[in-house]
Amino acid sequence: MRILSMLFIVSMSCVFWGCAADTAETQQEQAAKELQEGLEEAGKNLGAGAEDLGKALGELGKSLGNVTKDGEKVQPVNFRELKKAMPDNIAGLERTSNSGETTGAMGFKVSTAKSKYVDGDKNIKVEITDVAGFGGALLGLASWSQLEVDKESDDGYERTTTFNGHKAYEKYDGNRKRGELKLLFKERVVVQVTGRGIEMDDLKESTTKIIKGLKGIDFDE
Repeated sequence: MRILSMLFIVSMSCVFWGCAADTAETQQEQAAKELQEGLEEAGKNLGAGAEDLGKALGELGKSLGNVTKDGEKVQPVNFRELKKAMPDNIAGLERTSNSGETTGAMGFKVSTAKSKYVDGDKNIKVEITDVAGFGGALLGLASWSQLEVDKESDDGYERTTTFNGHKAYEKYDGNRKRGELKLLFKERVVVQVTGRGIEMDDLKESTTKIIKGLKGIDFDE
């Protein structure tokens, strides 16, 4: 059961990794419940005998690892490629940092690049994550892609939408001038753009530039 405990910890961290918004948290809680039920079922299979160990872990690996629906092994691009998608400036703000990493464990990998753009009290943060076929991470980072959200108040709005042909999530507070725009690129790359002291149009302009950079990366090699 020690193996199952380790898998449970990893899967939980992926599900709760980067919530889209308060509305999306319910979806993540449900996902966590489903993952736990899957692990419990795997535990029953393990109890059936040592001959079922490989099968049980194999099925679990397909649901959590970098495997497509066709069973093909895929890998995320190197984080250095994602860093290249970050413009030198966006919405009139200069880039002050640009970092990244590719990490892996238990047969799956995830690549991430992060940049920050600042001008006085204005700042925009960009995070690009390529999860390849890692469904568990995608569920956690882009749970909003499985929801329909449309809320509006005197202060701002929150909604799921389509941006430049990609599934997206927008949230903006006009009084505080804070917002976020997140989208799913090629069903494997999650782009998260957040800002303070800015207009929503600034985030949209920034995201459009990021998409242009991502189109120059070969995710199919």
